[in-house]
Amino acid sequence: MINKGSGKIGRYLTAEVIDPYMSMVNHTGSYTGTRSEAFNRYRTSSRSAETWRIAGERPSQNSKFAKRKFLPNKLKQYPVPTPLRECIMENDYIEDNYPVLTEEVTFENYTQKFDTLIHLEEIQMEIDIREFDLERVCMRRIGEYLGLKVPGLAEGRPSVLIGDRVMLTDPGDPDGPCYEGCVHELLKDEVLMKFNKTFQDYYTGKDYDAMFTFNRAPVRRCHQSAEFAVQLGENVLFPTVLMPKMSQLRSLSQSATVTPLHTSPSKSQQKRINYYNKSLNARQRAAVTRILEGQCRPVPYILFGPPGTGKTVTVVESILQILHKIPSSRVLACTPSNSAADLIAERIHESGLVKTTDMVRLNARNRNLEVISECLKPYCLNGDDLDTASHYRIVVCTCVSAGVLYSLGIKAGHFTHVIIDEAGQATEPECLISICLIGDETGQIVLAGDPMQLGAVLRSKYSKRIWPRIIISRKVDEQTFV
Repeated sequence: MINKGSGKIGRYLTAEVIDPYMSMVNHTGSYTGTRSEAFNRYRTSSRSAETWRIAGERPSQNSKFAKRKFLPNKLKQYPVPTPLRECIMENDYIEDNYPVLTEEVTFENYTQKFDTLIHLEEIQMEIDIREFDLERVCMRRIGEYLGLKVPGLAEGRPSVLIGDRVMLTDPGDPDGPCYEGCVHELLKDEVLMKFNKTFQDYYTGKDYDAMFTFNRAPVRRCHQSAEFAVQLGENVLFPTVLMPKMSQLRSLSQSATVTPLHTSPSKSQQKRINYYNKSLNARQRAAVTRILEGQCRPVPYILFGPPGTGKTVTVVESILQILHKIPSSRVLACTPSNSAADLIAERIHESGLVKTTDMVRLNARNRNLEVISECLKPYCLNGDDLDTASHYRIVVCTCVSAGVLYSLGIKAGHFTHVIIDEAGQATEPECLISICLIGDETGQIVLAGDPMQLGAVLRSKYSKRIWPRIIISRKVDEQTFV
């Protein structure tokens, strides 16, 4: 402070004293730790039993991310078996302990094999997310929340969504409580959380170690589909013979005869269909006709080919034809990604042949609606509107999001058609999440994709070596489909 006659000039000075060793632990960008460091952290966190966990405050029931109050068919937890986890941590030869992994996938070992592979994927996900653990970090108060700076958040490293949990532990008390923070808001590089009320009110800036988690619901839904899949029967999973059925379209088959399955539909049959997309070529029209007739159901109809051959165009035309030619139909159209699902919904909308009362684009609760095109927003519902969504003739969603429909307790056969586009980019359990909703002999399954393109993303080195070929690739090579 400087006195200058009757006036005063003041300045605030701040000094920051930094220990030179702090630069070694200061996070200035996204985390770049090694895989071995992540594995060591995973091993430590897995073997250090938490004395107790203090739950945080979840988003309010009025929030679109709130947990549903009632789930008629509760999704089981499907925890990772401890012996399997120990095998990974000890680097044991896993095939010796789990011989099913070396066996060819069959109807008899189907559930056991895929359950084990899904567990291996989850273990690797747990290891991978340990790369982003933060040590000795403090939070700041932002309104009613506690905010935690997370380097790399904007780039999705780590990927954190509203409703996720962040676990805090005291570095000086490894046997102490683990505080669960529930994510309520996301900023560019900061997550806003609520903890247990006592912790929330009395937090004074103490340093904690932060450990991120991921949503297990997609993994659990894959386990559920692998468990339910055997109820579809061997004729769907491993068909050896085709039993022709009468066409679903009486207008296409006036007689009682059944068209030979290994021949193309006749030109007279195709002429009876008024194709909405006039640019379809002969093979695309034949595929649409076959899908409409559904003579092979419930054996999946395979629509495959390299990029640019019009698979998605054919899928969209098939959905429109089913909507208008089969009045009792309900179509579940799925893809592995939101972008691919949006594309199908946009193409259906652009046809001008559907109303907002015909189709719904079902989104996950935590999806950012700002990334959805304006033309699709009138069709959009999220997981809080499941009962409403189930009454639409066409439901478009991702393969994993289709799992939320199980919570309605709908009967097998509620959907008459399940169509999966880009099936080559999904794992078999992901495809089965929607396929299991068919559930009876009258349902029609359509798998579209390119088995020669890059397949599903697998994380575990064991899964990459052992995982059976994607479902569409297996079907293409099976003698039944040749």
